[in-house]
Amino acid sequence: MTKQAFWRVALRTLLVLVSLAVGATFFGLCMPMLLLSLEILPSLGVGSIIYVIGGAVIGLIAGAVWALVSLPRGGPVVTRKYMVGTVVALILMGIYQWAYLNFDALQRHH
Repeated sequence: MTKQAFWRVALRTLLVLVSLAVGATFFGLCMPMLLLSLEILPSLGVGSIIYVIGGAVIGLIAGAVWALVSLPRGGPVVTRKYMVGTVVALILMGIYQWAYLNFDALQRHH
């Protein structure tokens, strides 16, 4: 394997891991906490961890599918579609964190 091919594989691996992490964080933490705070999901007390685990699994699947769809095998290593999708997910997580810190209604799940 050439040095250039090694760095290309390493970068693609990093991009897939970022996609998995963003998906698991968004669907595993942000969405369940938002839905619990808005009382869309019923509170199960300590059992609400099921929502976090289930959301994380869904996020891992979504992140894997997103990486598969937006990072083609040939062509550029980083596509515009991948960057836009990842940045949008990060912005949504940032908006959720900002709202969580500023609105008492979002802190009801404690």
